[in-house]
Amino acid sequence: MTEDVRRLAEQIKARFPDRVNPPITAENEVKLLGLGVDIAPEVLELLRVFDGTTDYLFDSIYFSGSVGPPDVPTIGWHIELFKDRIDEPAFEDEGDDSGWSSSVRQVMFSRGWTPVISTIDGDVWFIDHDPAPDGADGQLFRMDVAQGCSSVEIAAPSLAVFLEKLVGE
Repeated sequence: MTEDVRRLAEQIKARFPDRVNPPITAENEVKLLGLGVDIAPEVLELLRVFDGTTDYLFDSIYFSGSVGPPDVPTIGWHIELFKDRIDEPAFEDEGDDSGWSSSVRQVMFSRGWTPVISTIDGDVWFIDHDPAPDGADGQLFRMDVAQGCSSVEIAAPSLAVFLEKLVGE
C-alpha cells in the first residue's frame, strides 16, 4: 500500500510542482514520530514525497504538512490538539451519534489515527489504523472538527484509493 501512495504522491507532485512543499526533513520526521502517537506508514510515505501543500488542492483539500506556523493546519498541530483526548468518548449522551459512521470508533482521538488532510471548511481527514469492528484498517475518514466533531464519515477505503481518484481528476 505504501508503494501505491508514494507513486500517486509523485504524480501529484509532478502535476502541481509549485503547490507542494519539499519532502519532510529528517529533523521534522523525528519530531513527528516523537509526538506519542502512531503515524500511519502511508502518511510518512506521502511526506517523504511532499511535506504538505502550499494551498487547497482538489476542491478545497489541503494536505497537512509535518510542522508549520501555529496558524497553519499541520499533522503535528492536529495531533497536539487531540492527543490529550485519546480514547475519550465522543458523546456524553446516547443518541448523539447519528452522524457518526459505525466504521469509526466513537472517541475524540485514537493513537491509531493520523490526520492527513484539512479542508477549507474546518474538516480534518484521518487515516484510521484503529477502526471500529465495522471498519477497515487504513480507511480514510472525515471529521467535522469545526462543528464539534458531531459528524464522521468514511471518505475512502484507503489513502491510496483516495489519491487515485484525485490523480484521475
